[in-house]
Amino acid sequence: QQAQTGQRITSPTDDPAAASRVLQEQTLKDRLSQFYQNESRAENVANVTSSYLQTQIDINTSATEEAIRASGISDVSQFTSSATQVNGLIEQAFATANQQYLGSYLFSGVRTGTQPFTAERDSSGQITSVTYNGTPSGGSQQTYSVAEGITISPYASGDINQNTVLPHIQNLIQLRDHLKNKDSAAITADIQTLRTSSDNLINAQSLTNANLSRLSLAKTQNSNSFQSLEKEISSDADADFAQTMVQLQKTQYAYQAAMQVGGRVLSRSIMDYL
Repeated sequence: QQAQTGQRITSPTDDPAAASRVLQEQTLKDRLSQFYQNESRAENVANVTSSYLQTQIDINTSATEEAIRASGISDVSQFTSSATQVNGLIEQAFATANQQYLGSYLFSGVRTGTQPFTAERDSSGQITSVTYNGTPSGGSQQTYSVAEGITISPYASGDINQNTVLPHIQNLIQLRDHLKNKDSAAITADIQTLRTSSDNLINAQSLTNANLSRLSLAKTQNSNSFQSLEKEISSDADADFAQTMVQLQKTQYAYQAAMQVGGRVLSRSIMDYL
């Protein structure tokens, strides 16, 4: 039977100790498979989150450049053009902050089903203020178990959303309004505010990228563990082919010898005994 199935153990009674080990090893393999699914989900979320944070960083950079240009404007008519440019950046930042991945909001903390940012608009449709509706700073985070004793939260935390993303959008609104009011002194002050906001966004992205590094390490460790378990299961459950063939040949030789003896006995007649 071992030669046919390639398995040394086809029933727990074949080798109870080895069968018990195989069962435990298979349970660990199933757990590692679940870790792999969690890792893939968490990695995708973290990658998308990092990408959208990079978009916010780029928006902030464009706004800072616009503020620097506006601080040296001599023709006041150019303020209106700059204000229009920044208003477009506000809309882009607001839309980016409300992005989803597979139906879950990325910047809402654990409240992934709630739109994190809502806006108040004036009669012309321009955003005048933004409110954050997600998990507050210091609140819980949605986590994934990616290895034994290791959990990772790939979503932006309430702290990042409330204290980094929200002020970033508010700073853009403030800059646009200063441009509309042609307030050169305020625009100059906005430059430093935007630079601070940029630093905060970069720090937020670095936290997300650190999670990606941890995920990569966990995936490597789990992959090595999975391969080791497969070898252990094979060692416990699979038949030793060479040993099995030797045993099979011995059995065949014994069978052939028995048949030959039986044949000789059956070939004799009663006359052989007279």
